[in-house]
Amino acid sequence: MNLAFTLQRPFLGLVFTLWIVLLTLLPPIRVAVAQSPSRAAPIEERLLAKADELIRLGDIAAARLVLEHLVQEGSGAAAFKLAETYDYRRLSDWGVRGLRDDPVRARELYGQAYGNGIKEAEERLDSLR
Repeated sequence: MNLAFTLQRPFLGLVFTLWIVLLTLLPPIRVAVAQSPSRAAPIEERLLAKADELIRLGDIAAARLVLEHLVQEGSGAAAFKLAETYDYRRLSDWGVRGLRDDPVRARELYGQAYGNGIKEAEERLDSLR
Protein backbone atom coordinates (compact mmCIF):
# COMPACT_ATOMS: atom_id res chain seq x y z
CA MET A 1 0.00 0.00 0.00
CA ASN A 2 2.65 2.51 0.96
CA LEU A 3 5.10 1.22 -1.63
CA ALA A 4 5.30 4.61 -3.35
CA PHE A 5 6.15 6.36 -0.06
CA THR A 6 8.73 3.70 0.78
CA LEU A 7 10.45 4.19 -2.57
CA GLN A 8 10.40 7.98 -2.34
CA ARG A 9 11.76 8.21 1.18
CA PRO A 10 15.29 6.86 0.43
CA PHE A 11 15.35 8.87 -2.78
CA LEU A 12 14.62 12.09 -0.88
CA GLY A 13 17.39 11.26 1.56
CA LEU A 14 19.81 10.83 -1.32
CA VAL A 15 18.72 14.13 -2.89
CA PHE A 16 19.16 15.90 0.43
CA THR A 17 22.62 14.39 0.94
CA LEU A 18 23.71 15.39 -2.57
CA TRP A 19 22.40 18.91 -1.98
CA ILE A 20 24.46 19.24 1.23
CA VAL A 21 27.58 17.91 -0.52
CA LEU A 22 27.14 20.42 -3.36
CA LEU A 23 26.67 23.29 -0.92
CA THR A 24 29.87 22.40 0.92
CA LEU A 25 31.95 21.91 -2.23
CA LEU A 26 30.82 24.90 -4.26
CA PRO A 27 32.33 28.30 -3.51
CA PRO A 28 29.97 30.62 -1.69
CA ILE A 29 27.77 32.72 -3.91
CA ARG A 30 27.31 36.30 -2.81
CA VAL A 31 24.04 37.90 -3.66
CA ALA A 32 23.91 41.65 -3.50
CA VAL A 33 20.86 42.72 -1.57
CA ALA A 34 20.04 46.37 -1.43
CA GLN A 35 19.42 47.40 2.14
CA SER A 36 17.71 50.58 3.04
CA PRO A 37 19.85 52.89 5.19
CA SER A 38 17.29 52.62 7.97
CA ARG A 39 17.78 48.84 8.11
CA ALA A 40 21.56 48.84 7.66
CA ALA A 41 22.22 51.34 10.45
CA PRO A 42 20.71 49.29 13.31
CA ILE A 43 22.58 46.19 12.14
CA GLU A 44 25.85 48.12 12.07
CA GLU A 45 25.16 49.59 15.50
CA ARG A 46 24.43 46.16 16.96
CA LEU A 47 27.58 44.66 15.47
CA LEU A 48 29.70 47.59 16.67
CA ALA A 49 28.23 47.12 20.15
CA LYS A 50 29.04 43.41 19.95
CA ALA A 51 32.63 44.20 18.94
CA ASP A 52 32.91 46.65 21.87
CA GLU A 53 31.65 43.94 24.22
CA LEU A 54 34.15 41.43 22.85
CA ILE A 55 36.98 43.93 23.31
CA ARG A 56 35.82 44.62 26.87
CA LEU A 57 35.92 40.86 27.52
CA GLY A 58 39.43 40.68 26.04
CA ASP A 59 38.48 38.66 22.96
CA ILE A 60 40.22 40.90 20.44
CA ALA A 61 40.46 38.17 17.79
CA ALA A 62 36.67 37.70 17.74
CA ALA A 63 36.13 41.46 17.72
CA ARG A 64 38.40 41.72 14.69
CA LEU A 65 36.26 39.20 12.83
CA VAL A 66 33.09 41.18 13.50
CA LEU A 67 34.76 44.46 12.58
CA GLU A 68 36.33 43.06 9.38
CA HIS A 69 32.84 42.19 8.17
CA LEU A 70 31.64 45.74 8.80
CA VAL A 71 34.73 47.26 7.15
CA GLN A 72 34.00 45.21 4.02
CA GLU A 73 30.53 46.76 4.07
CA GLY A 74 32.12 50.24 4.11
CA SER A 75 31.75 51.24 7.76
CA GLY A 76 34.09 54.04 8.79
CA ALA A 77 33.34 53.52 12.48
CA ALA A 78 34.27 49.85 12.16
CA ALA A 79 37.50 50.73 10.33
CA PHE A 80 38.43 53.04 13.21
CA LYS A 81 37.63 50.43 15.87
CA LEU A 82 39.46 47.72 13.89
CA ALA A 83 42.49 49.99 13.56
CA GLU A 84 42.50 50.31 17.34
CA THR A 85 42.82 46.52 17.64
CA TYR A 86 46.09 46.75 15.70
CA ASP A 87 47.36 49.90 17.45
CA TYR A 88 49.95 48.99 20.11
CA ARG A 89 48.87 51.91 22.32
CA ARG A 90 45.23 50.79 22.44
CA LEU A 91 46.20 47.16 23.02
CA SER A 92 48.36 48.31 25.90
CA ASP A 93 45.55 50.48 27.30
CA TRP A 94 43.23 47.47 27.21
CA GLY A 95 45.82 45.29 28.96
CA VAL A 96 45.99 42.81 26.08
CA ARG A 97 48.80 40.26 26.26
CA GLY A 98 49.87 37.70 23.67
CA LEU A 99 48.38 39.47 20.64
CA ARG A 100 50.62 41.25 18.18
CA ASP A 101 50.10 44.78 17.05
CA ASP A 102 50.44 45.75 13.40
CA PRO A 103 51.25 49.45 12.90
CA VAL A 104 51.04 49.17 9.11
CA ARG A 105 47.53 47.68 9.26
CA ALA A 106 46.53 50.22 11.91
CA ARG A 107 47.67 53.12 9.68
CA GLU A 108 45.81 51.65 6.70
CA LEU A 109 42.59 51.31 8.67
CA TYR A 110 42.88 54.73 10.34
CA GLY A 111 43.31 56.18 6.85
CA GLN A 112 40.22 54.36 5.65
CA ALA A 113 38.26 55.57 8.67
CA TYR A 114 39.38 59.15 8.05
CA GLY A 115 38.33 58.83 4.41
CA ASN A 116 34.89 57.76 5.66
CA GLY A 117 34.50 60.84 7.83
CA ILE A 118 35.93 59.77 11.21
CA LYS A 119 37.88 62.90 12.20
CA GLU A 120 39.55 61.33 15.25
CA ALA A 121 41.30 58.90 12.90
CA GLU A 122 43.50 61.71 11.56
CA GLU A 123 45.05 62.27 15.00
CA ARG A 124 45.72 58.57 15.45
CA LEU A 125 47.13 58.36 11.95
CA ASP A 126 49.51 61.25 12.58
CA SER A 127 50.69 59.78 15.88
CA LEU A 128 51.57 56.44 14.26
CA ARG A 129 53.92 58.03 11.71
